[in-house]
Amino acid sequence: MPFQQQQPPASWSLWLWWVTTSVASGLLGITVLRLATGVTDWLLFGLVYGAAQAWCLRRCIPHRMGWIVASIIGGAIGVLANLWLLAFLPPTVPLFARNLLDGSIRGLSLGLAQWFILRLTLRQSGWWLPASAIAMALALPLAVQANQFWSSTISEQGDGIVAWGVFGLVYGSISGAALLALFRAAATPPAPSP
Repeated sequence: MPFQQQQPPASWSLWLWWVTTSVASGLLGITVLRLATGVTDWLLFGLVYGAAQAWCLRRCIPHRMGWIVASIIGGAIGVLANLWLLAFLPPTVPLFARNLLDGSIRGLSLGLAQWFILRLTLRQSGWWLPASAIAMALALPLAVQANQFWSSTISEQGDGIVAWGVFGLVYGSISGAALLALFRAAATPPAPSP
């Protein structure tokens, strides 16, 4: 039987914490990406991001370790799926479109893995899949655009900070609004059957 939180945190403070942890974990994640190489960097990045999100959801979901593991697995599958799919795209596809597709696939993969945890806590948790896909589909190309804009004026380290800050802000704002809506829906009792 699914677990139902007695008092879901249906306030804007959840959204604010989610956005804040998304930005902070993105900024911490760039350090991880610079230290590790290959597939391990994205596994470690998934660990950092998943742990930050689990901390944010610590009062909302009982399966925090499951959230972290799901984030690592979903993120890794998303990266591998993208490497495979993007290899088949013709080079004439614009960078913005590539990043939009890249973000959609990563967001869907991550959202699906995290949904397995959310469904234990929330009714209508299936909405997390499109929310995660849309959030990352918009966050990734906007972060790349910010990176390209700032790269001519600041150092390589600085433009990474701007890019991951933008990513965390966009992803966190959209996915946080979806989480808030899901927790509010869970707090509302279902309508009685006729």
